[in-house]
Amino acid sequence: MTDYTSLRKSLLEACNTLLLDKKNSMKESLHSLQDALENESKSSAGDKYETGTEMIQIEKQKIQTQLGVLDASFKLLHAASTSLPKDTIQNGALVITNSAKYFIGPSLGKVDIKNETIFVISPSSPIAQAMLHKKVGEVVRFNGQEIEVMGIG
Repeated sequence: MTDYTSLRKSLLEACNTLLLDKKNSMKESLHSLQDALENESKSSAGDKYETGTEMIQIEKQKIQTQLGVLDASFKLLHAASTSLPKDTIQNGALVITNSAKYFIGPSLGKVDIKNETIFVISPSSPIAQAMLHKKVGEVVRFNGQEIEVMGIG
């Protein structure tokens, strides 16, 4: 059985960095929108003012909603980082298959670590649902393909 501890640790750090970068970007956007809102209130009055203000408020609300989703992703990553590798696939598992490598955690898409491409997928994604509770050597049937589980880290 191969030890994937180092790869998993690097992946967790990369995922945390990606989430922090997204959070910082969203906070900068909120700050810019707040500045725009303050400038809008200093400018002309009337319908134009109300429309501009409303559009800025809508954008702020969208970003605040995205920040809530991001906080949930941080919680999912934290749960994944505190779980120890098991012999079955579950949240926090690094799954090595004959076709790709997957990490079940916050949905971040393709992440490149140590010359490896790993797909960071949500536990509720269809492929993760098909993999849950499988063991090394078992076959996952997904989208007409047979995917063999080669390792779990």
